[in-house]
Amino acid sequence: MVLIASIKVPLYSAIAGCSMIACMFFTYYTCVHQQECPALPKLPTISNTFDNPPGNFVSRFVISHVALAMSLCQWAIWTPLASTNKCEKLFLNIGLLSIFCFSIVGAICDDDTNPQCRGNNTIHSVSAVTFFVLYNMNMVIITCCKKKKTKKKKKTQRCCSSDVLLVVLSVLSMASKVRWFLPSSVLALGGLGGETPLAIIEWSDVFLIIGWTILYCGKHARNYALHYRTEDSTLTTTTTGEVTVIRFNARTITLAVTVLSAGTLVMCYYYIKKQGRVPAGSWPMISDMFVYPPGNWISRWTLVFGSTLTIFAHVCLYHLDGRTTIGDKALTVLSVIACLGLSVVGCVNEKENNTIHLIGAGIFFGGYDLFMVLRSLRHVVTAQARSIFHRYNALQIFLTILSCVCSVLRFTEFGQSLVLGMGSSMGGNVGNVGKVIVPVIEWIDTATILSYMTSAVLSHGKENTEGIGLAIVQTASAEEEDDDEKSLPLTSSSLNYNLLI
Repeated sequence: MVLIASIKVPLYSAIAGCSMIACMFFTYYTCVHQQECPALPKLPTISNTFDNPPGNFVSRFVISHVALAMSLCQWAIWTPLASTNKCEKLFLNIGLLSIFCFSIVGAICDDDTNPQCRGNNTIHSVSAVTFFVLYNMNMVIITCCKKKKTKKKKKTQRCCSSDVLLVVLSVLSMASKVRWFLPSSVLALGGLGGETPLAIIEWSDVFLIIGWTILYCGKHARNYALHYRTEDSTLTTTTTGEVTVIRFNARTITLAVTVLSAGTLVMCYYYIKKQGRVPAGSWPMISDMFVYPPGNWISRWTLVFGSTLTIFAHVCLYHLDGRTTIGDKALTVLSVIACLGLSVVGCVNEKENNTIHLIGAGIFFGGYDLFMVLRSLRHVVTAQARSIFHRYNALQIFLTILSCVCSVLRFTEFGQSLVLGMGSSMGGNVGNVGKVIVPVIEWIDTATILSYMTSAVLSHGKENTEGIGLAIVQTASAEEEDDDEKSLPLTSSSLNYNLLI
């Protein structure tokens, strides 16, 4: 095994929690500054600060990444109990479900009339309530389990202050759910009026959940870490005594991105066509499918999450290619920037802010085209002559040329004149060219980029791509905590994520 990078779960959870808190304060500040939310002593609900720019753009991005971090932390939170009771596996899945609902809160805001939101209050509220209830339930269950184990092992000792604080945070979070049942007359007793009483309890509940997660990981998951590493994909233990809890390899992640991307295009096209937003004899631009519900909800979730997975796939590709020069590092940075452009496309649609949307799209298409060209040239220069025409290399070179041709046709004056000439030769007019040929070229360009990414990773073979990726591990520690039993993986042979796909 070769460990490339590592981060402890407590630190990872703390970064995610601080990111969420920073997002909340930023969206609150901008909402109040733009006079879209009431200023103190009144307080808007958190969801209200996610309805207008720039709060809506930032929240879509941050919540997606915080949800991903929280979901990864669930394996470290629940795995120590998985060997003692099969129900804990169910609670792990419940925790993942709750965090999935949390990610929906970021993708679907609560205002269906605001053109800067175009959300759905019912879906948003149900997702938020489901997250609060399920996650709070898990907080109470696992806190009680830890307290019960501590009492069995330390009958003559008092619980440490951190365990007491975990209980307090869990109880207070559970008590805050009363806000959904209190009549308006009771909430009005504070004299603040409006949604302020509800907002105060809601903000407090979020802080309680963040605090509990960080504290629990810091106390009971100190010997868990996220490892980015290369390894024998058949091994679940190492010579250092580490136990692999779950593994996410480059092959699985790349295939997930491919399915997620293709599914997004198919679903969004289906809905825009069904809604009658595609005139007869035309074909929609991809960005047009991300404006109205439910296409905008789907794209806000899949594009941000998918671009994050794509970034990780390209970091794996850097190590799979086996080159570590400054130029190769720069190529990887370029691919990361291009993928971040795709995140911008998902966070900001063309009707919300066309300038930002186009900048994001330009960074993605232009940046990735440049990445493909430079990487292909790099391979041609360094590879042996006979390997240049290997089927995968030949395919990637072809895809690079095709994508560049599509970009020239779409973005340059020379290319646009060729497209117009093509339309005229086919007996069409300028309007028909814009309605069919230009969108089709964009779809081809997108499919080409996706195919290149998939081909570039998978060309390294199943064994290599399954041997590199992210693993959640229990690291060996010199001093075992008295209140924790030795942790075991979720199954006797560890849980391989490939089996879940």
